[in-house]
Amino acid sequence: MTGHLLAFMMLLGNVFQVLAGTALALPLLLAATLIAGRRGHGRLCLWGGAKLARLCLAAALAGCVYYWFYYSLVFGIEPGPPAALAGAMKKNLWLAVACWGAGLACVFLGHRKAAPFSAAAAALPPDADRYDMKATLPTVIAGVVAVVFFFVAFFSMEGVFGAPPQGMDQATYLLTLLRKTLHSAFSFLSFAGGAGVLLLCMLRDRPEVAAASDFERAARWCAFWGFVGFLPGCIDQWSSFIVSVLYLPGPAPGVAGALRSPLFFRTLFMLFWLLVFCRPGLARSLGFCIVPWLLVLLAAPLTGVMM
Repeated sequence: MTGHLLAFMMLLGNVFQVLAGTALALPLLLAATLIAGRRGHGRLCLWGGAKLARLCLAAALAGCVYYWFYYSLVFGIEPGPPAALAGAMKKNLWLAVACWGAGLACVFLGHRKAAPFSAAAAALPPDADRYDMKATLPTVIAGVVAVVFFFVAFFSMEGVFGAPPQGMDQATYLLTLLRKTLHSAFSFLSFAGGAGVLLLCMLRDRPEVAAASDFERAARWCAFWGFVGFLPGCIDQWSSFIVSVLYLPGPAPGVAGALRSPLFFRTLFMLFWLLVFCRPGLARSLGFCIVPWLLVLLAAPLTGVMM
């Protein structure tokens, strides 16, 4: 019974880790959207910024659950880790929780500041393509600061208070963790973009995106981030995979092994948003927009794809 409960909690922990990764990158997408609106398509970006701010807050709140799952998995099941390891893991967790709380406060502040954006967008003339950046600057700053806090939270969870492997000094160990966290944070842009496309699909009947040109422009903007986040990692990992199959000795991974690999799910997730970028009308289909998230939230966590 304990084994089944542990497996179920690990699955849920992976799901909420995906949501926490989405929360890390979403404020950056929000800031980029509001900055882009300064250069053109002001009404659309201002309205979209208000909706993304609400999505940021929801994702950040869902991300809080990840840390509860982490605590329950590590310390809630006996006998638990050794005392020395448990002490380091608790320090990692407390730093991560403190930073996540600070980031959540920034997201909440940005959400409050973004509340009037929808009304401001409606008040703009139909042909207006820009707006005063001063009105959106607090939300942009709050979003960027939130990303910094969330990044430190993820960095802490990599094990900054742990002992480095034998033969590695502490500075090299921390630098390795930093590079790994930076790589993960960039890949989380795919989650943010995918969440933006799904949100747009749910709001597809709103008058602000009733025009086909506005809807397609917003869909392409979000789908671009959904595609580009995983692109560098997929190129690097597929290259390594092909080289290992062609040149390295030993049995090659079979088709079944490749289909169960994290790389396969990442690539599928990325390609869905590439299709939306090329054919933005696909974003009107709720089923199409949900499928990649089902792949990640249900199938991919079984492989540890986001761990």
